[in-house]
Amino acid sequence: MVVVLIINLTNRTLIFRNEIIEVVAARSKSFCIRGHKTADLFRQITASKTWQTVEINYKLYEVASLAFTRFFEKKNYRLIIMREKGKNNQMDLFTGDTFVYRSI
Repeated sequence: MVVVLIINLTNRTLIFRNEIIEVVAARSKSFCIRGHKTADLFRQITASKTWQTVEINYKLYEVASLAFTRFFEKKNYRLIIMREKGKNNQMDLFTGDTFVYRSI
């Protein structure tokens, strides 16, 4: 079973969120947390050089895996980033490219 959590990781609620992660991690083999876009995350995304092309539902995406150390630094949690070319080729001010990014 895979558990999917959607969590807004703000500093004022981080302690409560850590408790949720501990409970879910103890009761499941794997789980996903949806990451929200932050300046730090954009820096990690643009620095990533390990993009792999995959096909999901007949559509091509590029994916990369980043170390996620926002909490539980000693655990090996990963953030999966998907990107695809934007339809209008408009440059993103934060990343400096024309991709649309999604994170899990």
